[in-house]
Amino acid sequence: MKTILKLTEHLLIDLSTGECYDQEGYSNSQFRERLTSGQLKLLNYFVENRELLCSFSQLEGLFDDELGDYKMPGIKQQIWRIKQKLNNIDINFGADESKRVFQSVSGRGYIFHMPIHGRIYQRNAPSDFLWHITPEFCANLFLHNDEDKEKLRHQFFSGEADCKVTMQAVCNEMHFMNLQYRNILQSVMARIPKSDTIAPIMLMGDKGSGVSTLTCALGKYLSEEKPNWNVYYCDLSRIQFKGKQTLNEIFMYLDENHIGKVRKNVIIIDNPQDNAEIFESIYSFFMQNNFENIHFVITGYKASLLPFLKDSSLLSNNIFPYAFYISNQERKTILSSSIQFQTLEYYDFPTEVKVQAVNGMADSYLIMKPIEKDIVTKILSDLEYEVKNIKELFLEFVYQYNSILFERGISQKCIYIPNMEMEWSEWEVKCETLDAYCNKILLSELFPYIAVLNILDIPVTFELVRKMTGYSYQNRLLRLFYKKYGNIWFENGEFIFRNESIPFIFFSMFSEYKPMFFIQELIAHDYMDCSTLLLFIKHVIWYPLKCYKDTSWHPYVEKLIEMLQKNNAYQRICNDYLKDNNLKNLTDVWEQESKPVIDYVHALKFFNYCQSQ
Repeated sequence: MKTILKLTEHLLIDLSTGECYDQEGYSNSQFRERLTSGQLKLLNYFVENRELLCSFSQLEGLFDDELGDYKMPGIKQQIWRIKQKLNNIDINFGADESKRVFQSVSGRGYIFHMPIHGRIYQRNAPSDFLWHITPEFCANLFLHNDEDKEKLRHQFFSGEADCKVTMQAVCNEMHFMNLQYRNILQSVMARIPKSDTIAPIMLMGDKGSGVSTLTCALGKYLSEEKPNWNVYYCDLSRIQFKGKQTLNEIFMYLDENHIGKVRKNVIIIDNPQDNAEIFESIYSFFMQNNFENIHFVITGYKASLLPFLKDSSLLSNNIFPYAFYISNQERKTILSSSIQFQTLEYYDFPTEVKVQAVNGMADSYLIMKPIEKDIVTKILSDLEYEVKNIKELFLEFVYQYNSILFERGISQKCIYIPNMEMEWSEWEVKCETLDAYCNKILLSELFPYIAVLNILDIPVTFELVRKMTGYSYQNRLLRLFYKKYGNIWFENGEFIFRNESIPFIFFSMFSEYKPMFFIQELIAHDYMDCSTLLLFIKHVIWYPLKCYKDTSWHPYVEKLIEMLQKNNAYQRICNDYLKDNNLKNLTDVWEQESKPVIDYVHALKFFNYCQSQ
């Protein structure tokens, strides 16, 4: 990460390297200067102590004995040279302005004043997202201190590991690499010499399949097995600034790190969909300039990588990738007839790796948590490793753990969730584009209602969504939630969560969202259509009153009954339903039913618990 000091609109200084330039991107600048190491040391001290008097003795102390007998004159001379270099970049930073910024206090020192429009900010350096992976690079990431290793282990298994943490964990062999994963790496490596350089190799997987860790492991594995290759790793999701400036910095980095036409070069691009313009520019540059020994490996999640490839200009040029797909569950067909692969190899995500990864994440989560080890072991052993991914397994563990705390009356909530895209984020992002067509609740704000109805086993249909939002373009909405993409989908007339514990986790995480509030809102604002209303009465009122002896929910039920009785629109819906079906009351059919499969009392107790927080 670079720290940039911007003194004027056309005067920027990189406080880590001393580069001075007149516009964003050193390589784009018409005017350039570079401060010496001593000048840069002075400037950084001024910036850190801006608006304070920096005495000559303090400034001289930065240099120990370097200035000899010329301490004060030496400091003044260096400051004068800094001013000259800055003036060479921007003529508007002249004598008067430089005197205001570097205020001299006679015989005592200097005070550094930030210009009115000046600012300090941070931006990506190429080394934040682009690495030349060599055995030396990996050796430098190896930790020798046990305490540092334990900190890294906690970061890696916390679920919040970025590519830097993941790469360091891989270099310290904290990841799990069984025979099947090693076979995947060997297959990818074997494909590289055989592939057309113009056709990328794809390594993709389902979310929670460990593809990010495997990508970092691939870089390390290639650097060890093929030391005569140049191996580069670039994570495009970490780039903050876009455009020509970043592109020039990437090419400069690659050039400085020996990319060329003689040795074989492998560029691993992670998450290309997050910066399509940068990816296509890099790819096109090397292809158009006939770099015959450059091979691209692009990696990411299937759900985001396939739509990106479908829309990318790469496929329009009859380029067919070689693909390796790691499936989290039973093997599935890649659903995209518009994408043609030269080869497509399937691999199942090893259950053994899932078990080890989830156990590691659980250990990290349970530090200082009040629960017995045998109970944790029981929860972990009961998880459905065969059919769920790492994210789902870990969230299920967190939910089961917090449920036990809840049942024991321990007031501790699920306050931690891994730093990954959650279902509520997925819903919000997908629906934001459709909010303009809503005239009631915005579609992107509908998730809490969906969550509370899901807990109560009340289907969320498109009719209900239309009544709540006023949005009427059914096909357009349902295309966003096609079954094979994402963790929420529309199937058999209702929206389905892939992970059943997500609604509970949502309300546990966000204490400002009270389930009872959304239940009452459904009644108060006539949000429910006929079928939803009948199920609501059945599940939220009749079941707790008739099927269970527990009376703790009765005060809430009475409140809801009172609200329903005051709602004339709902009364009319119920009366019409009774007439149409020749029924005297709504419970005629329900009386014949056995006890419901869903434990509603547990759900309603959970609501009560959330209310009390």
